[in-house]
Amino acid sequence: MRIEKALVAYLIADSGLKSLIDKRLYAFHAQTQVQFPFITYQRVSTAKVLTHDLGETTLTSVRIQFDIYSKTYANALAITDALREALQGYRGTMSGVDVQSVLPALEQHVDEPDMDYYRLTVDYIVTHTEE
Repeated sequence: MRIEKALVAYLIADSGLKSLIDKRLYAFHAQTQVQFPFITYQRVSTAKVLTHDLGETTLTSVRIQFDIYSKTYANALAITDALREALQGYRGTMSGVDVQSVLPALEQHVDEPDMDYYRLTVDYIVTHTEE
């Protein structure tokens, strides 16, 4: 299973996050007329983990970007905190994918004054075993 699919299943099942966004977690961009708040995600980069002699392993580190959209800044912050609670430091199995670690990489609060919503961007590096 791809790590994105495993992450979505894991995050939608997380009670703290689900109470804030329900199942509104979309790849790349949300549907038109989507209900706020919601999260979009995308893979930003992939790095294959090599051995010291440059041999390949089954470990891969991917950087996943989450964009949190909300009508209020306070709610966007609450969703960011719930996402952090669910992901940061995670180690275990997500829908059959062996996850070695989930570490924070970036948190950015984006100001878009002409829009009627707030957007916060957070990235996590997920190191996992590929099939």
